Amino acid sequence: MSFSLEIKKNFYASIFISICAFALFIQSESVEGGLDSWEHFMLSKSAFKHPELFLNQWNKPIFTAITVLPCQLGINALVIFNLFCLIYSCYLISISMLKLGYKDVWLAQILLFFTPILFKHSISGLTEPLNILMIAVFIRLWVSGHFISASAIAGLLPFIRTEGFVVLSVIVLLVVYNKKWKCFFGLLSGILLMNLIGFLVTKDPFWVITQNPYFRFEMDGKFDPGRGSFFHFFKLSPGIIGLPLIVLFIWANYKFFYNWFKRKYIDSMMMFAIFAFWAYFMAHTMIYFLGILGSHGLDRPFAVLAPFIAVSVFIALGKLTWTYSNQFRLIVYSIIGLAVCLTAYDRTGFPAPWSLNEKAIEFEPAEKTFIKAGEWLIENQLINRPIVHQSPFFDVKFNKDPYDVKSSYRIWSIDQSNDWS
Repeated sequence: MSFSLEIKKNFYASIFISICAFALFIQSESVEGGLDSWEHFMLSKSAFKHPELFLNQWNKPIFTAITVLPCQLGINALVIFNLFCLIYSCYLISISMLKLGYKDVWLAQILLFFTPILFKHSISGLTEPLNILMIAVFIRLWVSGHFISASAIAGLLPFIRTEGFVVLSVIVLLVVYNKKWKCFFGLLSGILLMNLIGFLVTKDPFWVITQNPYFRFEMDGKFDPGRGSFFHFFKLSPGIIGLPLIVLFIWANYKFFYNWFKRKYIDSMMMFAIFAFWAYFMAHTMIYFLGILGSHGLDRPFAVLAPFIAVSVFIALGKLTWTYSNQFRLIVYSIIGLAVCLTAYDRTGFPAPWSLNEKAIEFEPAEKTFIKAGEWLIENQLINRPIVHQSPFFDVKFNKDPYDVKSSYRIWSIDQSNDWS
């Protein structure tokens, strides 16, 4: 297969994913991610007016710094930014696989974008898409031999999502496995730089740890999110990963660990992807099982697993079909890609891309209630008064400032039984 044909097919895959992504954007009147999407937007939008928010470790400093400008244009700008992150991540992962010598890398894009849990939360204001992009950039730099630059990018992951510490621990293993000792300077640079900035502003010498809300809640012992079954996320895996990818991922794990114990050659990037998947998955499993660090058993953080699934499955498929004819491999990959796409639409219930009049993500009942309340306040010329409520959505929809009590004052847990409204 010629290199130009490979690039052309990869380009068509990018176009296909972009069409599906922006069809979802048109079909949606709200966003996925619950209150978190609205709150992430509000924090980033308000950072210029309230500079202390740039160091907010719930929103994450790197996420805030990168999204503060798009958020000035409204929630839709943040959603489009997140879609760009995902589309570009798919492209970066595919050309990384091309750099490693694999063929028909367009499939890697499909495996990534249509992982059901990621596809479901593609229309959101969450931090997961930027986290995925940073992982894709890391992989691209690493396979291109830019190890120190890749490590420097990896060192910033904890400041996009707290689970970045988990992914970072696996990258440490990757560095040791490949004996790239100089990379430790890159890995530490991001953490040390951010802690220095935090220290200079807050005078807290251990800002990275003590100002992290999840660590702080645990140390203070003032927040009990509850606990759940050890098998909670295993049971949710059909909705998180989808049956076709579950089967392929189990097979990829079998091939990897078989080669591991037989001391056969192992692709270091496949090792990274599989170890990162299990480290991330088991970290969330244990956190929820033990009832620590603010876990509520939510499945949406598992969107970050999509690049690890895509890379490990694609490499395993590539090794299996290495000697097959181009035509046969194209047929097999097309069937797999179609199955993954259809599963994503089936698990999410989203309408087909051509059904632009159908709704993918509608306003939730509580959001509709807040819209009615806000419209009544406008009609009665009361919207500019301090509004007491508990909804990031309300602040976004009616341009209220939750960090100015003269604009918006939140009381948490007004009515939990009535969807917080």
